[in-house]
Amino acid sequence: MHNARTESQSIAAYDPYVREQQRDAIHEAASELGDVRVAHVNTTASGGGVAEILHSLVPLLNDVGVDTDWLVMDAPDEFYDVTKAIHNGLQGDRSEFTESMRETYRTVTVENAQALTDRYDVVVLHDPQSLGMAPTLAETFPETVLVWRCHIDLTDATPAYLEFVQSYLDPIDRAIFTLPEYGDAISGVEKVAVHPAIDPLTEKNRPLDELSGAAAEAADPESFPFDTDRPLMLQISRFDPWKDPLGVIDAYHDVTESVPDTQLALVGSMPDDDPEGIEVYRKVEAAAADSPDVHLLTNLPDAGINALQRYADVVLQKSLREGFALTVSEALWKGTPVVGGDVGGIPLQIDDGVNGYLVEPMDIAGTADRVTGLLEDDQLRASLGDRGRETVRERFLTPRLVEDYLTLLATVTEGGRAG
Repeated sequence: MHNARTESQSIAAYDPYVREQQRDAIHEAASELGDVRVAHVNTTASGGGVAEILHSLVPLLNDVGVDTDWLVMDAPDEFYDVTKAIHNGLQGDRSEFTESMRETYRTVTVENAQALTDRYDVVVLHDPQSLGMAPTLAETFPETVLVWRCHIDLTDATPAYLEFVQSYLDPIDRAIFTLPEYGDAISGVEKVAVHPAIDPLTEKNRPLDELSGAAAEAADPESFPFDTDRPLMLQISRFDPWKDPLGVIDAYHDVTESVPDTQLALVGSMPDDDPEGIEVYRKVEAAAADSPDVHLLTNLPDAGINALQRYADVVLQKSLREGFALTVSEALWKGTPVVGGDVGGIPLQIDDGVNGYLVEPMDIAGTADRVTGLLEDDQLRASLGDRGRETVRERFLTPRLVEDYLTLLATVTEGGRAG
């Protein structure tokens, strides 16, 4: 394993977005933790929502006085093939789970657990990739509290994959889920719900006029291959079948029957721990080959994502399954209305008809109707966008997540270990 690098951040910088009561609660909770030492473990330092959250959460926990490290697993490509299959299986894919796959997982997770030599009071293992470290860590560090943070919706998990996860939960002291129902299928561990959040101060989320240098260049509309004066539909997500990019293209074609000059941008990253991404990208590329106004963009810098979410007239998150979808809160924060699948954590962010629209995940025509209605009504787009920004301000910004983790740490360490 190796340490992920983060930039120093100050909780005081968030004062414009934090109520005084919340700010005081954060500092009080941190002071009561004393010398508690924490590590977060995942499989990649870039790409995907987990890494994005940790890039803000870890330095802010350090800033308020909680000694926190972020460790990234070292693993061969075949391990990521296996963990992608596990991820898909936990979301309902019925593919076979072989003994060879299980052995690859066991070998890599044990090796990474053995590589951890520093002592921590709490280790937070993110998602199934790192969960397999738990038995070895519990044996090596019996006094360490082990927390599993599952970002996946387990409500329709394939039994073989769910049983595999369950087999590693005995050493886990607490499991965190995005929604309470995500953890209903597992047993033998205390569970708590914590919603993800976005960071309003990052290059992905701050106002464009606050960007400079390379970030400002990445946000320049001239850097994009489409016409910012024409209507733009946008979906930002991994190239993943659960995000239904092919369904987005189908909905786009329906939209163009009413608003023919509409453009579509499908934007995604290629994270190190997602070997399936390039395969899905090629399928989407083939589906869009005859549509010159469908643009596929990969690995854009954060400032470019920021600009796209602001230039877009409508953002989609047409997921078939979804843990949370940070991209929904990101777009709402920028005042851009979102049409999202009525699955997972998306309804947590979208109040249908109030700050955006929810659609049945397989409903192509319904998705197109909602997008068309928004493209044809400037006032509706503006009103939904304004409400969406306030939803995020109230519920889904980083300071609230910092407070939630401090509360969790106090609970699992019985109020902290004062030094």
